[in-house]
Amino acid sequence: MVTTIVIPPEKARTYGAIKDVPEHISRSRNIVERVSEFINDDSRKELINWGFGPQPNLVPTPEMILKLKANGIGTTGIFTSFPPADLKSYKTLLPKPLKLPVTPEVTVAIVDYNSGNSIERYQEGWVTIKALCPDGQESSYVLSMPVTNLLMCYLGVPWGIPKYMSDQMTVSNTHCDVRYENEVMLSLDFTPRAVKNEKELYAREVFGIDNAVTFHPYKGGTKLVRFLMFTRKGNSQLLDWQAGRVKVAAHKKQPWTGLIPDGLEVNGVYQWYLSLKDQVWQKVEKK
Repeated sequence: MVTTIVIPPEKARTYGAIKDVPEHISRSRNIVERVSEFINDDSRKELINWGFGPQPNLVPTPEMILKLKANGIGTTGIFTSFPPADLKSYKTLLPKPLKLPVTPEVTVAIVDYNSGNSIERYQEGWVTIKALCPDGQESSYVLSMPVTNLLMCYLGVPWGIPKYMSDQMTVSNTHCDVRYENEVMLSLDFTPRAVKNEKELYAREVFGIDNAVTFHPYKGGTKLVRFLMFTRKGNSQLLDWQAGRVKVAAHKKQPWTGLIPDGLEVNGVYQWYLSLKDQVWQKVEKK
């Protein structure tokens, strides 16, 4: 028995609403190819929205926001950051040429991306550590990124991002977890309450994934690139934000769990926001 799947040429669109899985496959492939072309073209230093340039600076009206909230559209999840429990382990997890930053930090988050399209919706988690890059800027290096969508996993792996398919992910405003092979790999439990550094937490936005670096395949080796989201003034929308305490737990079989002490409870947030940002890739050059 032979099964053949054909991606029609008319499905090969990079922008616009995705209508079905073949179109999602075609768009994902196109995005991977565009980033690869950018990385391997030494004359190009920055890629904005897969080469299409900045988005129009649209500001949602109050009526639009109410409608989006009523339909649960946006990104929701729990976010936190904290100093590493084991600095020696932290150093070993930083590949060259990344170096130890002035203030080492671990960031953990688990989110639900809901654009309103069931074909595109998926959940994702990440564990990152702060790193000093060769250009003198501090960025986040991703240690783990579980997802629930195979295409989203495919999008990250060719870029050098350590994504993997989880069996199940739960995201709510009080509890998030990642399960793999019937075991909980990572969990976050959030209790809303007043904390001392609320202004600092508010300024963090998405905690560790807005300014991340990866080692993308490049001419037989790798190229260090920064992938981040630029927010234009007046073009971000926070639908809900709560500060509080987050209990963090991770399975011991993962190589980075030495960074997280048993019984860890730290300040963090639950937030719900609209992703009205540009996807930007930048090559990291030495000073």
